[in-house]
Amino acid sequence: TPEERSCGPDISEEDLQIVMEKTGAGREEAREALESANGDLVEAIMKLGGE
Repeated sequence: TPEERSCGPDISEEDLQIVMEKTGAGREEAREALESANGDLVEAIMKLGGE
């Protein structure tokens, strides 16, 4: 759907779930962190202060 499209990297549902689980972040926050980290899970989690 158009709402799910972004200009950043492709973010998978699985990656979103992992970031949300590890950080307690919401879906949008997790998506933004993944996009700013170019899809890098570890970097996204670190940005959100997860372990």
